[in-house]
Amino acid sequence: MSATVRLLPLTLLLVLLCASTAAAATVKVPIPAEGQVAVGIATVPKGKKVSLRIAKAPAGVAVAGAAKRGRLAVAVTRRRGVSAAGSVSIAVKGAAAKGMRSYTSALAGGTARRAACKGLGALLSKPLQRAGIAAGDLRAVGAAAAARLCGKQLPNGAPGVLAKLGLGAAPGGGGGSLNPGGGRPDLGDPGGGGGGGGGAQCMNGIDDDHDGQVDAPSERRLRPDPGCMNANDGSESGEVPVPAACAASSGAGVGDHQAVLQIGINDGCGTFTEVAVYAAPTAFACTIVTQAGNFSCVIAHGQPYAETRNATDADGAELEIDLNGDANCAVPATIVLMRRNFEVAELVTQIARCGTPKPACSNGTDDDGDTMADARDATGAADPDPGCSAPADTSEDSEVDLPAGCTIDLAIFDGDDLFPGIAVEGCGSIKGAWFKPSAAPVDCLYKIGAAATAACTVTGATAGAAFGATSQDLLLATHTTTLPQCGPVTAAITLADGKVASARGDWC
Repeated sequence: MSATVRLLPLTLLLVLLCASTAAAATVKVPIPAEGQVAVGIATVPKGKKVSLRIAKAPAGVAVAGAAKRGRLAVAVTRRRGVSAAGSVSIAVKGAAAKGMRSYTSALAGGTARRAACKGLGALLSKPLQRAGIAAGDLRAVGAAAAARLCGKQLPNGAPGVLAKLGLGAAPGGGGGSLNPGGGRPDLGDPGGGGGGGGGAQCMNGIDDDHDGQVDAPSERRLRPDPGCMNANDGSESGEVPVPAACAASSGAGVGDHQAVLQIGINDGCGTFTEVAVYAAPTAFACTIVTQAGNFSCVIAHGQPYAETRNATDADGAELEIDLNGDANCAVPATIVLMRRNFEVAELVTQIARCGTPKPACSNGTDDDGDTMADARDATGAADPDPGCSAPADTSEDSEVDLPAGCTIDLAIFDGDDLFPGIAVEGCGSIKGAWFKPSAAPVDCLYKIGAAATAACTVTGATAGAAFGATSQDLLLATHTTTLPQCGPVTAAITLADGKVASARGDWC
């Protein structure tokens, strides 16, 4: 704050509360279902030598894993016929592991975050407990689990190893031999071909038609398959692509709020009676607008579904979907159109503007290095920056110095320690002011010259007023529920030309 900012004598005790983050010396990975591999991924400090050893694990499960370059990964393999439950405990020596995330069905397909995938196969290549599996085979299992978890093709030779060890989907009954490298037999039975048996394709946890989508929505996979009518459907491959004109004109995107997904179904898509949208994370609310105004939208299995309320088809729609968190940019949105002739058409599209950085004045970051961040009315702006005119402002550094001869005094009003404020003098023509005290404001009052006291507004952590341009002195104050603490205080005035001048100092 400028040297012209003065504080009337006041002494208070400053209490700093610091929260520590506990780090685990032991990590646990759940034991998967028979024929599956569970993978746990955590972070460790970079540059430290970290080693792993098994603290507790059933004798029948195989374990592999390592820690390197800031990441730790462990794979737990349970062959069919092995009786085991609970979890495997891994002691971490040399550093603490944080943020453990477990994937209990790694062989079922891609759910891992992109950042976790780099080098994951190498981390899962070091056997810790073989449980009768050859070291080379166990390394192949780790590479296969990493590939499937990250949505990649299985390494050469991995299908044969998985088949030999009895991993993946359970084989169908009736004998016969497995031929992992050959084509899939056409058995004339929609439940038997294509993905290794183990139940209907729409509930077996496998991407049977190799389109990156798995099972019916009711099975709550990261990317459900529109080819599944329900979990009992024997085939995942019932969908068709939308027409090229539809793909060119329609799509998904986010705006200012990354957790609000916007869908446009436009020219060339044809008519439809139902529409569904699959995206990540799941959704909790949705609305739909169509030309006929005859659709309603609901959430089922975490995904939005909309259908006509009468016999009228739609040939276009706009949906707004509230997600349970920011849109997952690594997972494309799937727009599904169900037509009256029972055709299911899908458009798989990347989410436009997904991950686009928020404007400087609403991103929660001190972009200009002045210890203040964001606009007064931005969510979470505890110490707002006077250089921000609004949350959409892309720059935090547009404020100017106080005019020559301008002073702003910090003061206690009416002798009340719970009534702090500012006194503005000699600043020329101004048309607004705000004040961020070192305690939460509950109201706002201001007085210009000899005029009567008037009410003003509380915005976020600030109290402020806007008024007609005036050169008279200004008093502005707020009541607080707690005593102001020793700490930074910000004051800003809006000059007649619209520029904002600011000052900053300590309350003590």
